[in-house]
Amino acid sequence: MGPVTPEERSAVINNSPLHGRYEEVIDRESAYERLKNRTESAPAVKPAPKSPPRRRSDTPFEAMTKSAARSFGRQLATAGRQATTEIIRGVLGSILGGTRRR
Repeated sequence: MGPVTPEERSAVINNSPLHGRYEEVIDRESAYERLKNRTESAPAVKPAPKSPPRRRSDTPFEAMTKSAARSFGRQLATAGRQATTEIIRGVLGSILGGTRRR
């Protein structure tokens, strides 16, 4: 076995059923190139600057009310988590048999 000679190579290519189909090299435009051209050709649009929202200060009563609501919400969430945990333990314990004392 050895390398194919140029004459043998051209004979195989010429006798191939695909001869004439893939000999022309085509360099198609890739999706990256299309997107790049689209962004380069589009005019640069700057968004309108937004003015920062004005913040009004809370009255002492509003501040106290918000603080109490947050505190109550945290306590309620903690109690809810504890209740949920107990319910899940009870249900899973009854389904799976729980732990048995000896």
